[in-house]
Amino acid sequence: MGYDVHLIPPIYVKPYVKRGKSDAVDAEAICEVVTRPTMSHPAREACIAERSLCCNKDWLCWYEDLLKLVAKEDARVRLLRTILGVAL
Repeated sequence: MGYDVHLIPPIYVKPYVKRGKSDAVDAEAICEVVTRPTMSHPAREACIAERSLCCNKDWLCWYEDLLKLVAKEDARVRLLRTILGVAL
């Protein structure tokens, strides 16, 4: 639909509320927070970091399995070379 949705904890919006509590004032403060390029979103960044960590762990496990397989193949090739006395 053309909208980017940002979840912002209220603690980050509160400093930008200029006057009393109302939906319009809250909406104005939220707009100001979202449009600031230096505004970080710690909750979102934490989720991304956790997801990246999980993906990296999966890749690491896969890579370790691959290295073990290659090591086994290396040992088999060396044994075959020794038995046959041939350079493969």
